[in-house]
Amino acid sequence: MKVLGQSETAQVEMRPFESPPFETIDEEAIAALVDRFYARVRQDPTLAPLFAQAIDDWDPHLATMRRFWASVLLRAGTYRGNPVQAHERLEGLVPAHFSRWLELFSETATELFSSPERERICHKASLIGATLQSRVCRGDAVTGS
Repeated sequence: MKVLGQSETAQVEMRPFESPPFETIDEEAIAALVDRFYARVRQDPTLAPLFAQAIDDWDPHLATMRRFWASVLLRAGTYRGNPVQAHERLEGLVPAHFSRWLELFSETATELFSSPERERICHKASLIGATLQSRVCRGDAVTGS
């Protein structure tokens, strides 16, 4: 499948690692997580069409997501935005999208991080996904996967 909306800075080599390369969470690790995760998203048959409708230029989105995760994981305070509002604009967003998002995110975190950082990242992602889903997909059951 074609990678949708690919830019030069968004190209990520998806080779497997012998062991997770990061033992701690820092800006470099967050950038690797975000870039690798969104490279997967753009190739995923479930998520790619949804993201393609919303994102024309991936470079600003990736920069925003790096700031978001730095704010979540490092308390950097660099993210300014409203994730609920951003997701409310997406047509066709259903609980299955959140489940798939969390699945890919967790796989990516597992490849990149050692315990206990991996568990911390996955826990935060799960909370964020559940919160977004409950606010955006009102009336749809929140998935726990």
